[in-house]
Amino acid sequence: NNMFFFEGCKSNWAAVCGGSVGATLLYENPDVYIEVKPRIEKCMSSYLQSIDDEGVSSEGVAYLKYGLTFYLIYNDMLRNMTYGRIDNIGIEKLKKAVQFMSDMNMSRDVSYSFADGSIKQRADIWFINYLRMNVNEDLPAFYGAGIFNGEKTSVAIRNFLMYEPITGGVSKNNLAHYKNFGCVVSRNDTYAIGIKAGHNKEEHNHNDVGSFAVTADNKQLLCDLGAPLYTMQSLRTENYDKILQKSSFGHNVPIINNLPQHYGKEFSGTMEVSGNVIKIDFAAAYDTDIKKLTRTFCLEENEIILRDEFDKNASWTDRFVSMTEPEIFEGTVKLDCLNIIFDAEQLKVSLKKEVVKNHTNTDISVFLIDFESKNNESAADFKFTFDKGTKRG
Repeated sequence: NNMFFFEGCKSNWAAVCGGSVGATLLYENPDVYIEVKPRIEKCMSSYLQSIDDEGVSSEGVAYLKYGLTFYLIYNDMLRNMTYGRIDNIGIEKLKKAVQFMSDMNMSRDVSYSFADGSIKQRADIWFINYLRMNVNEDLPAFYGAGIFNGEKTSVAIRNFLMYEPITGGVSKNNLAHYKNFGCVVSRNDTYAIGIKAGHNKEEHNHNDVGSFAVTADNKQLLCDLGAPLYTMQSLRTENYDKILQKSSFGHNVPIINNLPQHYGKEFSGTMEVSGNVIKIDFAAAYDTDIKKLTRTFCLEENEIILRDEFDKNASWTDRFVSMTEPEIFEGTVKLDCLNIIFDAEQLKVSLKKEVVKNHTNTDISVFLIDFESKNNESAADFKFTFDKGTKRG
């Protein structure tokens, strides 16, 4: 007789909780399952509503995969136990979600890790095979897919039952633009870049409007740090600026008037895409009275040109974030094969190191590379180049 919070959630919770209840009752008490089946179906419908018409989950790829895992297990059980007479998979929505997951794949096993995402995005072998057989046969194999998840019996069993060796594969070179969400991932032979606009009250939100991540040699060199360790502190929205991974202080975005971005749906940005040029207007992401803040990317085959333009009355620091220790030279910051080239007469560079807990409670070193204007300029120009022979990975 209880109604639980997850029954109306438009997030992965609906599939994770509702799917688990449905799967358990299908096994343990089919009579009770029949009684609560309408509520389980409501959960499945709510979960599908968390995926927008473009196939986007604002929770990020890790939680899209997590929610889909339970959604598919429940529906596959229902189909098998009714001898195929019932099949509730929302195939069109799932096709788009699977394409989104593929488009967020930056290299072999590196994902665009916005929100509470994960940089290293692996997938169980059953999950990839099931989706390829039932949803999208063109889905890349995903490097590193295997039998590695022993936490959940339902997953481990399926890894054996649906085992079929698959070779590593990566998503094709292209520019994928998700207009409603405000997100681009562009891939070529040399690098991949993920760029995000959106707003700061999304599911599993981070304050990250205007942020981006760059991958080369199968490694995020300019990073979106993904999910922090979940604690009572990190899960409270009022503590965002104390948690590096959630705060805009921990993303590749400017600091304006010594302030980070603010939490809330009204703190947002817009994205325009024209060919290989992406422009973001994100003054509204900051709780200040600035009138202008734009970021423009020009994506070339072997380099990225970035220009930030600021309100002439604003003080600003352009911050870049990496887990690779940088080498700093006159006019260049080097991160392995990535070179950040800047005008040393206009910009002063400084470096901070912080150690934070990641989602698995492991200490990670994060390098915060700050660029400040020497002469009160209202724009900053950067060129990201890659060493000869660099491959996306």
